[in-house]
Amino acid sequence: VWRDDSCIGGAWNTEKGLTDFGIECVNKMLEFGIIPDVSHGSRQLIRDVSRISEKVGKPFCATHSNSFSVCENKRNLTDDDALLIVNSGGIIGLSLYPPHLSVKHNADIDDILKHIDHYLNLVGDNCIAFGCDFDGVDNLPKGINDISSVEKIYTVLRREFGVETADKIIYNNVYNFLIRNA
Repeated sequence: VWRDDSCIGGAWNTEKGLTDFGIECVNKMLEFGIIPDVSHGSRQLIRDVSRISEKVGKPFCATHSNSFSVCENKRNLTDDDALLIVNSGGIIGLSLYPPHLSVKHNADIDDILKHIDHYLNLVGDNCIAFGCDFDGVDNLPKGINDISSVEKIYTVLRREFGVETADKIIYNNVYNFLIRNA
């Protein structure tokens, strides 16, 4: 799903969950070792994927989603959504799209840090990563130009949260998640 309804289910701008076909798809994905990504899903779709994931004992993720508690954008995850993902063994990758980072829409690195800080307090430092979405957005936060800016973000993360947590967020969490679920 991306926007509106599809044969799989409802996106973030709907209230619809998985369709019957969507339920079948998620079951097959998990059976084949494909990890569902709910980044564009509706609240109901996230709950539906969570129920299936829990039933089969496999994780799901949100590869590029931020916190609704920090920025009230319907595309962002509520704390309950984030906990469902993490409790499944999943991982949350942060998006760098300014409207997902701040209601002021001219986000900067401080807004990225607010989302990270919120997730660290909510779920700890073992399941947060960067999804960035460099290829899917038309603008980026002030001072972030492209993939080369990740080094700048990493430097700030080390200063704000320490080397171990910065390493987890930038690399180790995704690596460990992929190894666990290979």
